[in-house]
Amino acid sequence: CGQERRFLLGDVDHQRGPDPAISGLLSRAHHWKKAWFENPERELATIAEAIGADQSTVSKTIRLAFLAPDIIEAFLSGSAPIEINAETLKRLSRLPASWAEQRKLLGLDEHR
Repeated sequence: CGQERRFLLGDVDHQRGPDPAISGLLSRAHHWKKAWFENPERELATIAEAIGADQSTVSKTIRLAFLAPDIIEAFLSGSAPIEINAETLKRLSRLPASWAEQRKLLGLDEHR
């Protein structure tokens, strides 16, 4: 449960659509970041409690709102590497502040 599988078929060259799981994850990240920034005194634990999640999940998700705009666009357009899925993004142990380092970490540095 909670696992995602994708099959890669040789050198098939076709435009795929955006991954709904990634789109939802990025949407939550921006929504929760907005809620947090609207009331800076509000702690992440309070946001987590309000949505029924643990603080770790909220923290790991919110940091995705700080991805470079072109990285977000790649995910939303379906042009990001197929190997990256929502679970991969959630399990990132760190997310560099540098957009160039983010691109390198996610294999998107050659897509620019």
